[in-house]
Amino acid sequence: MSPRPTPVEVKELRGAYLNHPNRRKAPAPKSTRPLGAPYAWMNEDERALWVEIANDLAPGVATSADRLAFAGWVRLAARFKSGVQFTAADHSQFRNYASMFGASPADRAKLALPKSTEKDELEDEFFGEN
Repeated sequence: MSPRPTPVEVKELRGAYLNHPNRRKAPAPKSTRPLGAPYAWMNEDERALWVEIANDLAPGVATSADRLAFAGWVRLAARFKSGVQFTAADHSQFRNYASMFGASPADRAKLALPKSTEKDELEDEFFGEN
């Protein structure tokens, strides 16, 4: 499988367009709407997992445009939690979904998350307030 395309914003930060500005593409469209509530067609366990997993995600990672992919991840998580036989393909798909939503520290490092506007209390404690 080929690597995912590098986002335009990352290429700009790397200086990829300094010598060839004509190669710049338009940034990918982004949704500003939140992930929202679980789908009505999901069962009770899946709805509970939707809320649990959504609350554990970093802010701004999942939006309304990600609802179907997030539902796929939640359904796989529900199968895993219920004790149903989890195949290698299921596990691989689960890890792919988890990676898409930054479920591990390594995956979160790859995500371009919006800057937090909250002051970091620990930073203030060590470096003093600015």
